[in-house]
Amino acid sequence: MQKTKIEYLDYTCNPIAMRCSPVSAGCANCWHIAMCDRMKNNPKIPMELREIYAGDAPPKLIESRLEAPLKLKKPAIIGLQFMGDLWHEDIPHTLIDDIFDVMTAAKQHAFIVLTKRPQNMLEWYNETIILGGGDYLPNLWLGVSVEDQKTADERIPILLQIPAAKHIVSYEPALGPVNFNLCHKCQIDPSQCEEHNHIDWVIAGCESGPNRRPAKIEWFRDVKNQCVEAGIPYFLKQMTKKTEIKNAYSTGKYFDKIVKMPELDGKIYDELPS
Repeated sequence: MQKTKIEYLDYTCNPIAMRCSPVSAGCANCWHIAMCDRMKNNPKIPMELREIYAGDAPPKLIESRLEAPLKLKKPAIIGLQFMGDLWHEDIPHTLIDDIFDVMTAAKQHAFIVLTKRPQNMLEWYNETIILGGGDYLPNLWLGVSVEDQKTADERIPILLQIPAAKHIVSYEPALGPVNFNLCHKCQIDPSQCEEHNHIDWVIAGCESGPNRRPAKIEWFRDVKNQCVEAGIPYFLKQMTKKTEIKNAYSTGKYFDKIVKMPELDGKIYDELPS
């Protein structure tokens, strides 16, 4: 477990050593795959783990990583298995059970788990339904990552079938506009408005990295407006803005610079669910 630069988290914890695999367009420039490619050639990393990061060996649970949240007494927000996907097809359900046991014991923390494979998450949940003696853990925030309307329409309805303390959506990397089908009535009492989505938090951000694909400010503004109207916390993590190149040889040219926690319409949106 380590401190993280992800703005809405205190720590990340990656108890499973693994190499993920692409499932949609949002995975094309995946930072996790790039990290695995570096680690598989790092002579300082044990060969067993290098083979996992290369995709030549199955995922493995690292006990020391698994127990780390239990040793941290101060309450924190922890991103769990952001290095990969907890519901990847290669991860046995028994490993997921072990991780949920730790989250159950570490009641002082809030755990955020995101997946691009909600159908696998639903299958696991239907097999389990024993989370902390009830139907969900009160310190677990479950979410899906979406990048466009297609993935939002596919993944969000499956997420909402699984009871959770918080249902969250990470709109990152944003590759197209998304209508999240929200309304204020759903957020107050989902039973009164079943045709809409009850989501507790939306995180948004553009793609990063040298091969990043463009995201329009209009997409982030539209999602912000949807969240404001429905009364949902909105967290705009990053977007690009045009910055002029100034040097002795070139003027009047611009490049897209990533801005962390940018202002949108005069405000920084760093809202968290209550």
